[in-house]
Amino acid sequence: EAAAKNPENAVKYIEAFESSEENLYGKTMVKLAEKIAGRKKPLVKICGLTRIEDVILAEKLGADFAGFIFSKKYGRNVYGPKFNAMRQELKKLKILKVAVITDVTGQEAEEACSLVLKGELDFIQLHGISYDEVKAKNKKLLENIPHYFAVTEKNGSIQEQMKVLYEKGEARVLVDSKNKDALPANAK
Repeated sequence: EAAAKNPENAVKYIEAFESSEENLYGKTMVKLAEKIAGRKKPLVKICGLTRIEDVILAEKLGADFAGFIFSKKYGRNVYGPKFNAMRQELKKLKILKVAVITDVTGQEAEEACSLVLKGELDFIQLHGISYDEVKAKNKKLLENIPHYFAVTEKNGSIQEQMKVLYEKGEARVLVDSKNKDALPANAK
């Protein structure tokens, strides 16, 4: 992608790519790419799951992602004992597993990152958190952990938030909106 946008630097990008080592972020993106290859429908994430039987059902019904809230601010928070009770069963499932965090510095974020690094979760969703906040408070989330940002109308224009994230190099964004008019024209 970078080489296509900057043909004058294409050789440098290709050399850097060829000399780079495989990492968790890259492995996870390959896994996601394989899942969606040739697909003509949107990805589906069922979020706020608190019981293993609901995760199993979500997978059976074809959901692509299962979301788990790692934030004490929300009633559907599973951080701690609730999530620990599901861990063994989750390992058996193929659905992509996402920890949704709302604070990049708390215990919940640390635990979620640890679970991604262990391979028990696939992604971190940075919900309602700006790129600049993550960069200032917990830069390792941007560098080492498979992640994506969720944009909501609560933080201003969805289109503007997406533009900022794309300009910062964040190619994957989840739009969390009940208002179809808030979405970019190409997403409707």
